[in-house]
Order: sequence, then C-alpha cells, then structure tokens
Amino acid sequence: MFGGFIWVIGDVFQQYAAKYSGISRGIPLSNTNQIWGLLWGLFVFGELRGSGAGAYVQVVSGSLLMMLGVGAIAFSSATGDEQGQWKEAAQRESQRYGIAPDYVEARMQGMPLAGEIKPPRSRWDWLLVAGATSIFVVFATMARAPAMPLHWAPAVLLIAAIVVLLAVCGIALWRTTRFH
Repeated sequence: MFGGFIWVIGDVFQQYAAKYSGISRGIPLSNTNQIWGLLWGLFVFGELRGSGAGAYVQVVSGSLLMMLGVGAIAFSSATGDEQGQWKEAAQRESQRYGIAPDYVEARMQGMPLAGEIKPPRSRWDWLLVAGATSIFVVFATMARAPAMPLHWAPAVLLIAAIVVLLAVCGIALWRTTRFH
C-alpha cells in the first residue's frame, strides 16, 4: 500500500513534468523510476544476490544506458521553429474541434482562464473515492507481509534520498507553477 502511495506521488510529479516541460520530455524523465526500483531491488531486497557477474553487468549497464538517454532528453531544448509548429498544431486542433483559441492557449501555458471557476466535486466523485478506498482497505486486511530479508541501512539511505528529492523538486515546482 505504501508503494502505491509513493507511485501516486510520482504520478503527480509526472503530470506536472508533462504539463510544464512537454510530454515528449516529461514522460521519459519521469520514467527514471526504473533506477529507484533497481536500487531498492539490489540493495534493500537483495534481488540479484546469488546471480553471476553477467546478470549484474546487464542490469546495471542497461540502467546506465537509460540514464544517458534521460540526460540527453533533460538537457535538450525545443527550437523556436519547433515551438512555432507546436502552436500551429494547437491552433489547427482548436479550429478542428471548435475549442476557443484562448482556452487552448491558456491550457498550453498551464494557466486557468480569467474568471474560470473549478466545478465542485459531485457525489459520484466522492462515491468513487470511497469505493476505491474501501477496496484497498479490504485487500489490506487480507494481505500478509511476505517473508523476505530487508536491509535497513540502504533502505534508510534511499528513503532519505527520496525525501530530499521530493522536497527539492516540490520547492522548485512550487516556485515555477504555484501548483496551478
């Protein structure tokens, strides 16, 4: 259940990444969760323990290759020409589907329209939340912790790194977006 909670936090950051850095950059950057899974699996749960050196080389080199790709994406930037084509495509889709151009422009910038009011949550929304929560609670009461070794020192270090990154990224995101 805790893993699911952490996953949801990652999804929230993924949505902001896609919104503010573009989907072509935000989604690959957010998929670096593979590295976190690798670190937890190797150091905390000992998943490759007993495997040969070849398995470690393959897993680590594949992850490093992925990180090189993430770095290339993170440090790339869209040219003015690419941004112009993006705006043209948005205008074309606005006309095609009959959506007001100012609405599309505001959404592309991640801003609400002037005077826009968020609709309140309906009973169906709350019913859906209650239903999903109750399903988790029912399954949580049936679940039993698996018998697996847990190495606390790497777990504490990884938790600390996650909390620090969460704080740093959260502050940077707040300064940039004010969570709008």
